[in-house]
Amino acid sequence: MNTKIRDYKSELLLQLKKTMELYESADVEISVDESFNKIDTLFQRVEPSLMFYGVYNAGKSTLLNAIFGEMKASVADVPETHQVSYYKWGNFHLVDTPGVNGPIEDFHISQAELKKHDIIMFVIDDSDTFDSSFVAEQLVEIMVQNKPLIIVLNNKQSSDNERLEKIRVKLYQNILKAAQVKHLTGDISERYEFIVVNANMAYKGKVENKTKLLQFSKIQNLEILITEQLKKISGVKLLLTPLELLVDVVKEISNVLNNNMFGSEKKQFKELLEDIEGQKNLSLNELQTFIKWERNRYQELLYNQIISGNDIEATQLDLSNRVNGHIKDKVNTFAHVCHTEFDSFIKTAKIRVAVNFESTSSSGIESTINKAIITSNDNNEGTIEKLLGIVPIVETLPMPPIIKIGLLITGIAKLLKKDDMSKNLERIQAEIEANNILQREAMNRRINAMQEVRTQLNIQLHKFEEEALIIAKESILKIYEQVTEEISKMLVDADEKFEAMSRIGKEISEIETMLLSIKNEIS
Repeated sequence: MNTKIRDYKSELLLQLKKTMELYESADVEISVDESFNKIDTLFQRVEPSLMFYGVYNAGKSTLLNAIFGEMKASVADVPETHQVSYYKWGNFHLVDTPGVNGPIEDFHISQAELKKHDIIMFVIDDSDTFDSSFVAEQLVEIMVQNKPLIIVLNNKQSSDNERLEKIRVKLYQNILKAAQVKHLTGDISERYEFIVVNANMAYKGKVENKTKLLQFSKIQNLEILITEQLKKISGVKLLLTPLELLVDVVKEISNVLNNNMFGSEKKQFKELLEDIEGQKNLSLNELQTFIKWERNRYQELLYNQIISGNDIEATQLDLSNRVNGHIKDKVNTFAHVCHTEFDSFIKTAKIRVAVNFESTSSSGIESTINKAIITSNDNNEGTIEKLLGIVPIVETLPMPPIIKIGLLITGIAKLLKKDDMSKNLERIQAEIEANNILQREAMNRRINAMQEVRTQLNIQLHKFEEEALIIAKESILKIYEQVTEEISKMLVDADEKFEAMSRIGKEISEIETMLLSIKNEIS
């Protein structure tokens, strides 16, 4: 079963391979072999790594196996990881390290690995093994190094939500104390992500291909968090340079293909396809930028509304309507441009067209476009409005109120008039201290709830952005494919080479679209 972790390097290497194969089959009169070699070398240098770290027997190896979907790391009830184990997963390095609360030599082994890896996955379980100042100090040490940190609570014992929340609060308190020693400033909860996963359930769901188990295990949410963190690390950013070089090569091949494919008698046909393809890429890039921008803008707005206790239904609906409406407008605009370009071409074309096609093609393509618009709009209407599962976050994570601690001034004044003043003052002081403890606990629960809201918003809006992009791309590409299919019917004298070049040109165009999409995501 596929993971949700995006392996950008593998995706780009696949596009490079496709481009090289198309270049060879097209036999165009340009030399880009040196460029291909340079691009491949730059891609190969990028190898993001994830380090699995944490307490002994918390489930690090099981979690690693769950991501693989097969048994890679040894799993046992007694500590077995006495050395660093490296695993190649696609173009990632997954590293399993000894636990922090084991033999001192194991601890030193794990410490030496910290600086080598891009993302740290610190695994604890729902027992009490996490509850130590030493564990908290190791977490703070990772924060000091500014490493992306995901704390994974492996729900091995299937603890209830109350138990899991107590673990989270206690861990936060321990981290806070350790952070103060290291003089870390700012909101400590923003220095790490926290998520609950059932690693055993996730592994079983992957191996047995059971969707329900995967959903209940929350492993897919963890994979989304890992992808979000991967976008931020410098290693993935290094992909941008070879990616841009590959885009340039793809454009060069596309230009040569177009020049070879069309003679002077087909100049108008070439220009029509170029215009429509350009409008397609422009529409897709603009939609992707708009959806990404709106996701980021509304994420902060929704977060502030939730922690303020305000209703978010209107904001959620506004986001859906804005994205939905923009997709509709862009699809309609693209369809209108296609129809206008096609209609103009029919009137001015000098090349020979199929019998009776000239009189019927304009109305035929208009019908095709209208059908595509209706279909895409129906999909948008039904899908985008149900994408954002934000309300359940508020329902499952109520914000504890801040306890108002009175100074009991009136009571103190009365007691000053009595003889037993000292004893009563001690009692009042004890009550105030008890209330202070309650307030600190409530504040800690509130901070953790706010962090969970931020995490869940990130996950839900990632899904929203992903699905909205799918709808946008499918809508634009459906019209593009139908229009270009209609145009292709006009050429009755095309030879085998022209057909081959057309196919290669279309595939090259698809590669360019994919490359620009990935570039937009990791920029």
